[in-house]
Amino acid sequence: MGYTNYWYQYRDFTDSEWVEIVDYFNTLMEKEEYRKLVDLGSVNKNEPIQQAKYEDQEIYFDGGEGGSCETFVLNKHEPKPRYERDKTYFNFCKTNQLPYDKIVWKMLKFIKLVVLDPTSADFIISNDKGDEIVSISDTVTLDRRLGRENFDHAYKWTQKSSYDVAKSKAINTKDLVKEKETIKGINIWNLDGFTVNVDPNGVYGTIETQHIHEMCGVIPRFFANAVMNSDDEFDEVISGMDQEYGMGGFGAFPFDGKIKDNLYISPHKGDSDLDALTVTTYKTEDGKTKFKMYQFDYGIVGIEDVTNGKTKIARFD
Repeated sequence: MGYTNYWYQYRDFTDSEWVEIVDYFNTLMEKEEYRKLVDLGSVNKNEPIQQAKYEDQEIYFDGGEGGSCETFVLNKHEPKPRYERDKTYFNFCKTNQLPYDKIVWKMLKFIKLVVLDPTSADFIISNDKGDEIVSISDTVTLDRRLGRENFDHAYKWTQKSSYDVAKSKAINTKDLVKEKETIKGINIWNLDGFTVNVDPNGVYGTIETQHIHEMCGVIPRFFANAVMNSDDEFDEVISGMDQEYGMGGFGAFPFDGKIKDNLYISPHKGDSDLDALTVTTYKTEDGKTKFKMYQFDYGIVGIEDVTNGKTKIARFD
């Protein structure tokens, strides 16, 4: 999937909060060291914006100097659902740790730690580096003498900054508890019934295994959760993956092509075959192989029911 930042926005920003967010973003854009890292014409290249305005309903930018991956989009209001069970509160921006990632993470931290109540769990931020801030109740000591220019250093983390401690103080709804426990609690690399074969075709020898893990992102957790919440039925796993992802998936954006010998073979002439980054195998309690999940570059994911050959392919990025 590539290095990604995530944020869970469980409510709209108020007008006063949005003013503070816009002001901070514009302050960053006044500094050349930050301004050069972003492209503010991400929506309309012919009329690039120079700064955000209070009446805007979103702040958006691409990467500038150093390259770009996905557009960062911050909404003032939680978007309306596009389909049933659309997780409109879940947002992410894949930056591949390009230079503009610095601006993305600074924006998210400023919102979490300065604009909003940092002891509340109504805005949760995390990234593929392992940073996650649910609530800072009982997890940090605050030095409020530091201002908005150096707020990054105003929060001294202690050894108590674990998810379990934060959850006990911050989470107030059953749905949020379930959301965090299922996504954060599953480590598919050590989960009974699941085995992960990294680089099955032996073509990624120059890439460290840990980096391949990071490239796979949260998709393995989605797969594990979908399988464990199914009755080992293929359609249930496919539906479960789409629900976990919340952004389309197999149902909305299926891919043609086929998977053979750990390769994704595109139906389009000229497209090169893609070797799998990982193949995750799930075995039932009687030890029989039931499902395989293939992850390829460019966010392409395939699920195979080994017992009957059914396969679904889609993009999850």
